[in-house]
Amino acid sequence: TPIQPTETTEVLTGTPNTPQELTSVAKQATGNAEETQTSGKGFTTLTSPSSSATGESIQLDLDDATLGENADITTIDGEIAILLTAPANGNASFTLDITKPLDIEPGGPIRLMASIRVENIDTPDRRLRFASRGERKASRFEMLMDDSSIYNEELVTTHGEFEEVLSDKTKASKKQKVKMLQEASDQLVGVTVKDVRIMDASR
Repeated sequence: TPIQPTETTEVLTGTPNTPQELTSVAKQATGNAEETQTSGKGFTTLTSPSSSATGESIQLDLDDATLGENADITTIDGEIAILLTAPANGNASFTLDITKPLDIEPGGPIRLMASIRVENIDTPDRRLRFASRGERKASRFEMLMDDSSIYNEELVTTHGEFEEVLSDKTKASKKQKVKMLQEASDQLVGVTVKDVRIMDASR
């Protein structure tokens, strides 16, 4: 039975290096993040498919993520999430190796979706703290599938709420590798990622 949504969300889509577009007008309330232990199993399990506006979606288990530098497991209302806190001019990332079948034919069109919350982090550098917005360089969030970039956008604060981001189309394969990457410049933000899904984009 399809999972009935309990929260409304705001969906952002975009092609690399272009402004994000709002494709839905609802918002989702969030809980507080509580940091827990990190994980590094290197493979992921799948939950049951659920219906969505663009086709079937399969949720990935973030508890199975391999954490890179500056990434930590957290919980949001009892749900596993990952917090990325890249330092100035540094990176933060995690990966998911999907070894179980997706019930999507190899070569079929898919998209990657995730819910993210972006929060500003105070910097100890007074020159950056009091710099105007135009003088600051924005951090970016990138999603990759099998080492190919399918989403790359500037990060702006979501004012304490989660927003859904949706990648460009890519092709399914027998063993998918998902990577979430935060690339920071001199504008420090924390990115909490939850509810990562692979979606059937054939509809």
